[in-house]
Amino acid sequence: MRKISQSFMDSDVVVYMSPVIFGHYSSNIKNIIDRLLQNELPFMLTRSDGSTGNAVRYEEHPKQIVLGYGNQLSAEDVQLFKDITMKHRKSFDVMVYQGTDGDITEALGRVKLGKVGGEL
Repeated sequence: MRKISQSFMDSDVVVYMSPVIFGHYSSNIKNIIDRLLQNELPFMLTRSDGSTGNAVRYEEHPKQIVLGYGNQLSAEDVQLFKDITMKHRKSFDVMVYQGTDGDITEALGRVKLGKVGGEL
């Protein structure tokens, strides 16, 4: 896990792809995100919106994009996926893929890539 964590921190961008399951990302993606908690400090901070999150350990970390996908997703599932993901990880860009490959390529092209700083 140490090598994976180091590769993660050396990356500029990390993209997670997950099926949208009842408005959430998969348990496999949740497990990966949880395993990378070692790159954060082991205490919680209260954010300005009242939610809590781990304090950052490093000044910079990779830009992280969560890409949800699924066939015939309801508008509620899409919104729930975005809301829950953004509530837990302020720095994530969240997208839901329901269109053509060109649509997602265009959407990804609008994302500013590179390391970011600030709260996770």
